[in-house]
Amino acid sequence: MLHNSAHLSLPMKQTIYVFLLLILLTACGGDKENEGFTLTVELDVPDQTYLYFRQEEHKKGITVDSVLTEKGKAVYKGVCGELSRIEICTETGQRILSLYVKNGDKIKLKGSVETPYEITFSGPIEQEQIGKFRNDNHTLLQRLTDSDRDFYSHIGDTSYQKETTAYRDSLHAQVIDFALAHSSSYASTILIYDYLLSPETVETSDTLLRRLAPEAKPVSLLAKAELYISDFRKNPEGKMLPYMTFRTPGDSVINTGGFRRRTTLFTVWASYDTPSRQQMQVVRKIREKYSAPYLNVVSVSLDTDEKAWREILHSDTLEGWAHCILKEGWNANQVENLGIQSLPATFVLNGTGRIVAKNIYDEELIDTVDKTVAEVGEDKTFGEKSSSSPKSSSKK
Repeated sequence: MLHNSAHLSLPMKQTIYVFLLLILLTACGGDKENEGFTLTVELDVPDQTYLYFRQEEHKKGITVDSVLTEKGKAVYKGVCGELSRIEICTETGQRILSLYVKNGDKIKLKGSVETPYEITFSGPIEQEQIGKFRNDNHTLLQRLTDSDRDFYSHIGDTSYQKETTAYRDSLHAQVIDFALAHSSSYASTILIYDYLLSPETVETSDTLLRRLAPEAKPVSLLAKAELYISDFRKNPEGKMLPYMTFRTPGDSVINTGGFRRRTTLFTVWASYDTPSRQQMQVVRKIREKYSAPYLNVVSVSLDTDEKAWREILHSDTLEGWAHCILKEGWNANQVENLGIQSLPATFVLNGTGRIVAKNIYDEELIDTVDKTVAEVGEDKTFGEKSSSSPKSSSKK
């Protein structure tokens, strides 16, 4: 027998109302967090070719999936625990772009693989803000990409290097302006992390991140940014490097405790990293400028392939000073002790082994080494005749 609702007890009525509300919320998309994300990609790629989607989740690692295109269109669906980075590549290995997604996002990308910074983003407002930023600054972004790719055709071209620096400074200014104008959008955190955060801009990036509203700072990405910043600050100027040892391929041991009585230029790099190879050309120029009693040069590589590393040392003419290799790569304990979050990492040390400057590049690095050598002078105990001029030609 059915009872009239007027005769139902109050607790039972409340239970029914809650149950109906849950049904309504589910029907209206209340379970959005569990529905995953969808990327619809429309690009000018040949039909029936693959696009590869490389998904990186904070503390969970990397997965790679492929999707076959049909009439230039590919639809990729996935799930993530929190904001995840997706990198899209062609089947030939060409990187198209990267973006950050979260469950519930439905994003459409449309454009040409030949002009990746002009690809349009449609979807959540934050995604469209990022897409518009890339579109508005496509010249700056493309020029910086080209600069990395074409570095070796412009070695020694100071005007080209200065122009590239001006482009980078201009891009940084655009990110700062965006973050100040969009302090409640998580697009600001993404742009700071992708296009601003670097050794030269750590303090600026940290200040901007602190000014953003809580809702603009996704936990996973903020954690990565804060780790970068805290590690960068591990070995500040005026302090000594922690004691560490490195072994050369010839089985000699180099330790940071021996960085005394002369200027030391210490660089951590990798042969597979384009900015690292650019920096090593500057190091080579500095090595050629000063003899060993005045300047100690040590470079440590994170390469895991020793053969490939040796080939680059030879082809790039980098064999004129001490080299070590950490075959554990980024997993080496020394990486954590040095607080390294990006390559190349450079330290200039004075005669007492204290850090004078770190993570500086190009002309600034050259000027800093010049000044430090002038202040520290020659190591009189070095096993080489003291008649060497501070600007004598290259000597080990």
